[in-house]
Amino acid sequence: MAYVSTDPTGVLPAHLVAMDINQLINALKNGADALLVNGRMTVTPNLININHEIKHIIELIIAHGIQVEERAGQTREELDTSTGLLKFLQEVTNAREREIHGIRQRFIACQNERNGIQNKRNRLANENRD
Repeated sequence: MAYVSTDPTGVLPAHLVAMDINQLINALKNGADALLVNGRMTVTPNLININHEIKHIIELIIAHGIQVEERAGQTREELDTSTGLLKFLQEVTNAREREIHGIRQRFIACQNERNGIQNKRNRLANENRD
């Protein structure tokens, strides 16, 4: 039987779909080892199946890489959004702290004015007693 290169046919085998990326890489290595022979190779249905599985595994690894890149992009976008939100909240917090500082300063000025008025009242009360 002469070997003719073909694309994998049919649905991805369930046992391959169920594998994680490390298991797929190991299956790829094992399949490649099975195809490596010294001398002449007789193409058998088993070798054709191994070849198809290798091609399926490569498709799955590529799909996994695309998913990882897409997730990395989503993560970068989420990080940018979070960073922007954090910056906004820091600006709001700083504005509130400035506002609180101004209120405290006015409060201290009012206390000082009240103390001055009380001192003046007390001084006047003492002068009236004398």
